[in-house]
Amino acid sequence: MYIYYLVMGAGEAILDFKETLVLTLFGVLAAILFVLIDMGLEVLLKVRRKKS
Repeated sequence: MYIYYLVMGAGEAILDFKETLVLTLFGVLAAILFVLIDMGLEVLLKVRRKKS
């Protein structure tokens, strides 16, 4: 997200704490969501394999 923000012309605005905090929270939430989906799919696949 930070690279995208810099490429889109943020420049000095990346040093603004409020903007950086929002980007950081989006990144953290996306990572948590990915981990939860990954763990859920892993459990689902293990259950399906045991039934077969």
